Amino acid sequence: MIVFMLIWSYIFYSFQVAAQRPPTGGSAPPPIQSEEDNGISPIVFIVGGLALGAATYVLVKPKGVKIPVSQHLPNYLLANNILPNQDALELMYELNPELKDMPEIRSKKKLTLPNFPILDENIPPENPALASSETSLKFNNEVELFNSSKETFTQLELADNSNESIINMEKVQALINQVEQELNAIGNPNDRSYAMLGEFMNDLLSVFNQTIIEINEEKTVNTAQLSLLQNIVDNLAELISDSALLSYQHLDNSVLSQPKSLDKKRFIASTNPHNNQLENPFSKRKFIADTKDFAFAVYKYSEEGELITKGPEIENKYFISYVVPALKDFSDYYKPILNPATYAIASLPPAVMYIEVKDINGNVVSINNPKIDFKSVYEDPHELNENKMIKVPLFIKP
Repeated sequence: MIVFMLIWSYIFYSFQVAAQRPPTGGSAPPPIQSEEDNGISPIVFIVGGLALGAATYVLVKPKGVKIPVSQHLPNYLLANNILPNQDALELMYELNPELKDMPEIRSKKKLTLPNFPILDENIPPENPALASSETSLKFNNEVELFNSSKETFTQLELADNSNESIINMEKVQALINQVEQELNAIGNPNDRSYAMLGEFMNDLLSVFNQTIIEINEEKTVNTAQLSLLQNIVDNLAELISDSALLSYQHLDNSVLSQPKSLDKKRFIASTNPHNNQLENPFSKRKFIADTKDFAFAVYKYSEEGELITKGPEIENKYFISYVVPALKDFSDYYKPILNPATYAIASLPPAVMYIEVKDINGNVVSINNPKIDFKSVYEDPHELNENKMIKVPLFIKP
């Protein structure tokens, strides 16, 4: 048995020497590596109770688990400090066409990223928000106007006494009550770190007040006004909390049902916000004080279909403005970024924004996806490099 083991040892020793030294001499060949990643797994033979290492071994890197492409792409973009908006996702499919036929992907697989210009991380973001004292003063003025308009509305004589008109006015009252709940819960956004949120809130409250004043003057409400008020309430909720405001459909039935003794000559508020038993979703929430910096990068395709992400054809050609979606039809409330893209840089809160792009001549340029949700950056901050800005790809249509 000992002789047998010695013979096998000699054979494997000779094989090892032969494999490590090529016939021409020199060093042994380097280990063979796979195309995936990390970790060494040498091949080992077990013979007669002896563990004998083979002369040549292969470095096998773990491939990572398989996950759905739709789940992997947003995380992959965030890990590279790119906002996973719709334009970014479509661009990734364009740059990595194999993904279109892949329901799943290895988590460690490297993908081709957009070749945007180098971003100077030292450029300060533009923030058009007013100083905190101005924001606070403007907010106080809007709150006073809201209170006076609300009182006028509760004493309003209806121009139209139809059931539809009465129900619509009740919906307006419910929305007014919701805004009042918000204002009571959040107080005055006078902290300097809340300046950006306060500016958006001022804009929304201003248009809300204007619309209520119009309704008071006309003594009726149309569907466009009702839709605008609802959108404003929804946007206010989004700025303050990740929980949506209770819409009037979810209020207590007594709020929306027509009062049995309703005087059709005079519309009297059917609800009292101070007696409302519903829990205020904002009573225990605070503002997110810190905004994040976003760098807008534009891209387009040439007439020949070539992707253009940088160079004189695309850089310094387009100007970006943004507004809360409810006010997209109100040009006075857009916040312009003075520096052109690529890169136009701004600090933005965790909310959906409506984006408008103009060329250097001031003409509005068509883009595929003007509504962009910036909340994902705040929801998954661990995916980001906190020392870098987040790039926001925007596709410019021809």
